[in-house]
Amino acid sequence: MAPPQHMTSRNSEPSNNSRVLRYAALLLACAGCTGCASPFRMTRVAVDPAGGSDAAVSPDGKRIALSSRRSGNYEIWIYEIASGQWTQVTHDPEDDIEAQWSPDGRQLAFTSTRHGSKDVFTVDLQTGELRRLTDDPEDDEYPAWSPDGRQIVYTGGPWRRRDFILIDARGGNRRTLTRQPGWAGACSFAPDGRSVVCHRYDSGSGDVVRIPVDGGPLTQFTFDSAWDYKPTVDPSGRWLAFSRSDEGPSRIWMQPVQGGAARPLTSSPSDDRWPTWSTTGRELVFHRVVEEGTGIRLLDRETGLVRTVVGPQERPSHPSLSPDGRRVAYCAEVDGRKALRVLDLGSGRSRPLDVGMQQACAPRWSPSGDRIAFAGFDGHRWEVCTAGADGRDVKVWTRGEKRFHGMLGLLDWSPDGKRIAFRSDTEPFASDLYAADTATGEIQALTRDEHWDESPSWTPDGRGLLFMSTRGGNWTWGLYRMSLQDGSVEELARPDYVEKNFPRMGPGGLTTWSSQDGAGREVLAERAPDGTTRLLAADAPGARWPSYSADGKQILFATVERRTEYWLAEGVFSPGSPLLQEPAAAGAARAPAPASPSREAVAAAPAGRSRSPVKLDRR
Repeated sequence: MAPPQHMTSRNSEPSNNSRVLRYAALLLACAGCTGCASPFRMTRVAVDPAGGSDAAVSPDGKRIALSSRRSGNYEIWIYEIASGQWTQVTHDPEDDIEAQWSPDGRQLAFTSTRHGSKDVFTVDLQTGELRRLTDDPEDDEYPAWSPDGRQIVYTGGPWRRRDFILIDARGGNRRTLTRQPGWAGACSFAPDGRSVVCHRYDSGSGDVVRIPVDGGPLTQFTFDSAWDYKPTVDPSGRWLAFSRSDEGPSRIWMQPVQGGAARPLTSSPSDDRWPTWSTTGRELVFHRVVEEGTGIRLLDRETGLVRTVVGPQERPSHPSLSPDGRRVAYCAEVDGRKALRVLDLGSGRSRPLDVGMQQACAPRWSPSGDRIAFAGFDGHRWEVCTAGADGRDVKVWTRGEKRFHGMLGLLDWSPDGKRIAFRSDTEPFASDLYAADTATGEIQALTRDEHWDESPSWTPDGRGLLFMSTRGGNWTWGLYRMSLQDGSVEELARPDYVEKNFPRMGPGGLTTWSSQDGAGREVLAERAPDGTTRLLAADAPGARWPSYSADGKQILFATVERRTEYWLAEGVFSPGSPLLQEPAAAGAARAPAPASPSREAVAAAPAGRSRSPVKLDRR
């Protein structure tokens, strides 16, 4: 078990003391002292390199139920916080995920793919008895128990037309809570059992709503450009906790149920997701998905030997080899912020590339080697930018284009150096590919569809584009090549549940991308012109962002370590909590006081506010 890590509080300025005290009094009064019996501390209780994207604390606050690939595929496991002991609960070749505790702690409800599509099951932790609650051709997922343990709410129905549904905990008596299907996320019950709090994304962003179980009017808690998801109400019924992301990693936020501004509980360069409460309200558990660069490496394709050119100390990512093969531009992490650096391969020395942005990442050399395209963060969102090789003459090509979001990703210059390909979110769980003309500033849509199109890369002749896409259906990932002359699309790698990311085409028709081996580790895959595929650099797992040298003899790539951490927050409303500090300055993310708009009003997206999550696990 990892050693405890405590979050230290920041002292407010003396001039702000009166406001801090007034806000603290309000918080404690609203909380009814739920979660304030012990001093505030935030402790990392477990780390799992094979962890999934879910976690739930037991009613007594002593155990965590989660999904993990510790035994191969995703299974449900229980982690004992005090002893550090892991216990496997389910055993099936298919995936079991999203476990939630029954109120008495004797059962778990979970989602499983053991019969093809996702279905909701329960398992008795004493007898091991499994009970299948749903049997639908469409996915049923995100189960959560009612406070009396008699019912379970889950999300089901066809994609884009999904509902929140109640079912008896022993099966049967299904009842749809939503009057109008749509972009439905996940729900949890309020402590009194009379309503559920859920997230939806009908507006183009993630919004938190409350739906009475008896069919009364819907209440909306959050409605802005941020992506709010996985909500839960604390046992006192006074506080809403949820995950929030806005052009950056998710954090855990809290908001008074009766109205008022939302405030962040956590702050991390990684994703903090899916808060759950113990029944006492003293423990709040969430999981943190951490991805850190561990090195930049050069692979000799003939010998198979790999050498490291940048070590893990800079947490490097997104490397790009200059056309002359002498320099590497890459993204480093400094004090939680992304910054550009350039490495001279001859001398082994690197230097920062100051482009005047708050953050910068995803660099890509122009074919002439005198400019670099990159994603730059200006304090509002990530933009597609270019700069000279010395960091000067910065141009932002997407500024003012309100339709674009989520542009931190793979960029690529056309072989003639005139256009830059990039991706942007378009609607919930869909993204398209675009090209910015660096002569005219015009931005052209390259794809327009309901699929998730990712990681554009030009073919060497400039007539086509490689990309990863879900166009194969059922949220499977395929690798494709599109002709920019007639729009035809050719499948290069068959769609399945393994991402085929960051494709690059090299000399002679070779194509490489980031895939997975049989153990679920990210490795490089290479496709020859005859269609045969082999895995490369098996001794460098976590391989991402590959690109060929000009002669095709070497491949530059980065390696990434991914892990899931499980964190326990105690004394959330006690002294030292971030919630008791000075409220955020004007312009910070806000949430309105609850209102009761119609479902039609919720479904109507306000102009210019549409955005989508970066990761599929934010559904």
